[in-house]
Amino acid sequence: MTSPKIAAPNTATRNIAGRKFALIVGGIKCGTTSLFRYLSEHPEIAPCVEKEPKFFNRRYDRGAKYYKSLWDWKEINDQKVALEATPSYTRFTTRNPENSAKKIAEFKAQENVEFKFIYLLRDPIERIESHYNHSQIYPRTKVRPISEGVDAELIEISKYAMQIGEYYQRFPAENILLLNFDDFKQDSQATLVQVCQFLGIDSNHQFEKSGVVYNSQDQRRKLAFPGLSLLERTGLKSVASQLLSEERKQVARKILGRKQARVKLSQGHRDYILKALQEDLEHLRSHYGFDVNRWKNVEI
Repeated sequence: MTSPKIAAPNTATRNIAGRKFALIVGGIKCGTTSLFRYLSEHPEIAPCVEKEPKFFNRRYDRGAKYYKSLWDWKEINDQKVALEATPSYTRFTTRNPENSAKKIAEFKAQENVEFKFIYLLRDPIERIESHYNHSQIYPRTKVRPISEGVDAELIEISKYAMQIGEYYQRFPAENILLLNFDDFKQDSQATLVQVCQFLGIDSNHQFEKSGVVYNSQDQRRKLAFPGLSLLERTGLKSVASQLLSEERKQVARKILGRKQARVKLSQGHRDYILKALQEDLEHLRSHYGFDVNRWKNVEI
């Protein structure tokens, strides 16, 4: 099984005025990789050369020319939407103060393009547990060990109303789509129809790989082999990751990796998190109409 074909970057500086961009902006550990891979199959969508370009939070100083180069414009004349997925665009926290929404608004005004945003929301307890388990596989994420208490930044990332509020302040509400991770997990086809309608593309398209789970932590292993730290320091590990298909990455992890014990939040941790999120959850429900009570760990 191969990953959807993604075009090589094009260095041409095509005029992109009027072009529609769809950004999957989060949340972190909420199924963004799977959604990006599924949507990349659609004939009216042009996927970014890399799923997570991080342009609006880490590479903005490279300029518009660089961002335009991440799609092969010659190949997408008949495609309506340029797609990328960077969940850290909704990682606006004390530790990471980069405001991606503000930069996207600046880019929109300068380049005269349209942006639509897709935000996947997950039960915050499950999201934080998943984030902890992700950090065990990728230590460079610098998450405070659960033994020292719940990492404050993971709670801030889970303040969904606060995060998405930065976008509602700058863009029309009709250009923002909030999705429940549970719905996506239970019936990905129905969610994909909803996304296609939101983007104004053919919603009757049959997505062949919508049952494939990408980035599953059950499949993830922590890489551990001589020389790994050197590869990480030089950036070669990141380059190799971009060149390999998801299937080949999984094979490499099975051969070169080892499983990690799963982090499970205690009841004390859960109570602490929900208390910290109480106001934000209320805001998410009252201002944005999102039914937080559908999450099994939340009761408002």
